[in-house]
Amino acid sequence: MTKDSIVNLTEAQAKLSALINRDSFAISRHGKIVGVYLSRDRIEALVETMELLSDAEFTTVWNSLSAKYALGY
Repeated sequence: MTKDSIVNLTEAQAKLSALINRDSFAISRHGKIVGVYLSRDRIEALVETMELLSDAEFTTVWNSLSAKYALGY
């Protein structure tokens, strides 16, 4: 997380309606991150990625294509 994506708890409470338009942000209290907000789109993308990575056939094809790409094919 970048400094721009971290808001303190007081600011988060005051500006929540504006903050939820962001893709993600972290909430800090006393300088430590205590929570993270992820948009619905971001969560759906993460779930889809995890599903793909748990598929053995997909990872086999992905690894093969990645190796070919690295070799310049």
